[in-house]
Amino acid sequence: MNGGLEGNNNGERVHTNHCHKHTFATYLPEYQMVKTANFLYTEPEEAEDTVVNLANMLHLVKCEHVYSGYRLLKKPNIELYIDLLKLMTPNRAAIFFLSSTFASSVKDDESRLEHEPWFNVAYQKEGMLINISLHDRCSLLILIMVMMTVIPFAVHFYRVRLMVT
Repeated sequence: MNGGLEGNNNGERVHTNHCHKHTFATYLPEYQMVKTANFLYTEPEEAEDTVVNLANMLHLVKCEHVYSGYRLLKKPNIELYIDLLKLMTPNRAAIFFLSSTFASSVKDDESRLEHEPWFNVAYQKEGMLINISLHDRCSLLILIMVMMTVIPFAVHFYRVRLMVT
């Protein structure tokens, strides 16, 4: 089965794609790699924020993990992942359609637009479909990256399609 969920001999749900099978155990190292890259390549914080974070981390982790403690996954909370995945039901799914004509089609009547509260992305609901302006693609990608950081393997379990025309 390509790109779907199936059971293995132990009765556990396993995601398959054209390359290999994924289980929670296979996602953990991948998630750790993403967090390590985030730690290594993100912009440094302000000096006062760094001092506060380091002081807090000295109480929480070993000295060698003081700098990476906020960003590296050491022990997963599987119950949290299960609870989050249970919230992903078809009636809560969102389909995004990025269209090069969206911005020009709403110039006459911007009152139809709604704005996403965190990133202020302009969008318009049309039944089950949400249109997003190409001008806001960066914000949408940031939003998706934030979602993937919180639920790193959700995209594999819960199909989200981004279409660009």
